[in-house]
Amino acid sequence: MTKEEVLENYLDYLSPDLSKRKEALIQKSKWFKSTFYIPFSFKGEYNLPSLTSFLDGKIKFSKLRISNIETTSSKNSIDIFNKFYRYVKLYSSIPKKAPEDVFFIQINLSKIDKTDYKLLMPAFFYCLPASMMKFNYLSTDIRQVFKRACTGSLNEAVLILDKNFLEENDSYEVDGIDFVIIYDQMSEKKQEIIEKVAKKFKLRVKYIYS
Repeated sequence: MTKEEVLENYLDYLSPDLSKRKEALIQKSKWFKSTFYIPFSFKGEYNLPSLTSFLDGKIKFSKLRISNIETTSSKNSIDIFNKFYRYVKLYSSIPKKAPEDVFFIQINLSKIDKTDYKLLMPAFFYCLPASMMKFNYLSTDIRQVFKRACTGSLNEAVLILDKNFLEENDSYEVDGIDFVIIYDQMSEKKQEIIEKVAKKFKLRVKYIYS
């Protein structure tokens, strides 16, 4: 899988051409069954889901944030996205160190049930750097609307869902969560809280020592 193939898949899957969409969906299904990581923070800092959503055992989806350097067109695309969609960012790897209150869950997409697969597989996109996302369509075009959410580093991917598929707090319950990953610099008190939640949902805990 190359960056060029990821870009082609993105544009084809969101294309108005039905035959391109079908071929892109087949390719997307081959990329989907992988292990990814989702970060959380205790207080929702660093634009991450907070501990509250982890306590529910669910994945928290988010709106896109508007920066102060947006053009009128990009603001319009983001507004459209936030009106209809939410996204969650996935990482193919985790850092050796993390801020004191950050932890990760490991999710294996090959373990989700058929119902979730039918919904989440088409919603999966690998991210691409901004240097490759320079195409411009009308701000209402879905390729432009999803552009910001799918811009990122090469070890990132996203799930984008219509918010009607989410619960009121923009969360989604899904199988396939294997581990909770805790860094050793986290305080013992916070570690204990995470361990209790992990036990509640029968999740294993991994510790990373720096």
